[in-house]
Amino acid sequence: MILFFGIEGNIGVGKSTLLKKLKKEIGNYYQDIPIIYLQEPVEIWESIKDENNENIIEKFYKNNKKYSFSFQMMALISKLEYLNNIIDKYNDCIVISDRSVFTDKNIFAKMLYETKDIEEIDYKIYNRWFDHYTRKVKLTGIIYLHSEPEICHKRIKERSRKGENIPLKYLQKCHDYHEMWLNNEKDILFIDANIDKTNQEDKYEKNIKEITKFINNFIPDDSNYYNNLTMQELLSHPFM
Repeated sequence: MILFFGIEGNIGVGKSTLLKKLKKEIGNYYQDIPIIYLQEPVEIWESIKDENNENIIEKFYKNNKKYSFSFQMMALISKLEYLNNIIDKYNDCIVISDRSVFTDKNIFAKMLYETKDIEEIDYKIYNRWFDHYTRKVKLTGIIYLHSEPEICHKRIKERSRKGENIPLKYLQKCHDYHEMWLNNEKDILFIDANIDKTNQEDKYEKNIKEITKFINNFIPDDSNYYNNLTMQELLSHPFM
């Protein structure tokens, strides 16, 4: 059995940072079960460039309407490539991802369609792709990092990632769509991500304990539930 957990939340909420801290604190195994930590494949998106050396992320933020469909398809294909490699290699493991592939459909593609930045025909094609190629992927649990859009906007400015000139209005929309989706989901852990720098480490420690307890709720009480992979085999996969 493969357990899929998605760390969800707005752009700039701290998903990547939390994933790195989880890997540092929990390690590569949990109760003899291999853990795979998946960052969003930003490096793949940044490698897709035009003749002017602009990548797909930069082009999307410059012209949402023109590049919405191509960027959403690129995000979907790159994430599915990672997930299918895991499914092919492992019988039993825990996957913790910086955004699940389901975010793409329930937040970004849906939002872009409803704002008419993705045409209806493209949206139908996207959903056909999504529904077919995610049949083997079932989200076990959701870790929702909740933060105000203004705080996310400030963090995005501070990290200064290339191509991420994101207006506050867009973050407010993303926040609203996260709320609409995740407030109706089951098996979800809500975490306050309005962390200030004065007590940052204490809050991270508390959050990691809550997440570990949350994940433990889904692990079957079965002594046969683990994969006999060696550490060398585990570290050989492309996601570590």
